[in-house]
Amino acid sequence: MIELAGADLGAERLVGELRQRIVNHDLPPGSRLREQGLANEFGVSRARIREAFGILEERGLIERIPNRGAIVTRLEVDKVKELFEVREALEAQMVRLAVEKAAPGTWDDLIDLFGPSMDDMLARNDFDAYAQANY
Repeated sequence: MIELAGADLGAERLVGELRQRIVNHDLPPGSRLREQGLANEFGVSRARIREAFGILEERGLIERIPNRGAIVTRLEVDKVKELFEVREALEAQMVRLAVEKAAPGTWDDLIDLFGPSMDDMLARNDFDAYAQANY
């Protein structure tokens, strides 16, 4: 039995543990998830496992098949590309907001470190080097 810091293991903590296993490929795509086995491992009821499965299914990490059980979702190439596009847009938005909302002086050390060389690249119209430096 796995001990996750506490006797009453809530569904969210189960979700966190199972999510981590899926992300780490300890439970690879297509793996069957057995309620009773997980209930025994975590020392919780099957109802608690089903609750966690519901959350994982809502998040697209598992798929429940009636009368067959649950399996870890397999992502198709198109879906992976779509997820990366969404992530790219969200990360750009986060950077924009971080820059806009940062306190004055927050970026001074980075400007001191990269500013002159970046300004020099722009002055030389070396946009390839500028773009590469931003990756």
